[in-house]
Amino acid sequence: MDILLLKPIFLDNNCFIDINKSIFMKNDLPCSLSRIELRLLIRLTYNLNEPVSFHSLYTYVWLPAEENIDLQLLYVYIHRVRTRVEDNPRKPKYIKSVRGIGYKLCTYDI
Repeated sequence: MDILLLKPIFLDNNCFIDINKSIFMKNDLPCSLSRIELRLLIRLTYNLNEPVSFHSLYTYVWLPAEENIDLQLLYVYIHRVRTRVEDNPRKPKYIKSVRGIGYKLCTYDI
């Protein structure tokens, strides 16, 4: 995880995440994210291009997780992040669903 804190993470040429400054930039403009939305995005960056389980996302954002996590709440916040990050949230390019597992944050060669 320390490597991620050294430099911004580019998802493609037009957008990046700077964990040190807690910002997401898209088309050279900062995108406003709530604390919860930013925590979800940061958690996904720790496993770039790899699935992150629903439970892992939930416990990272809403400590401590109860035995029965509220997936609907997680879905709502993932949707909110997608509306800010994605060009077309209905066809996500960066935050992909991994059926039955969770989500993954995808990067593309720049």
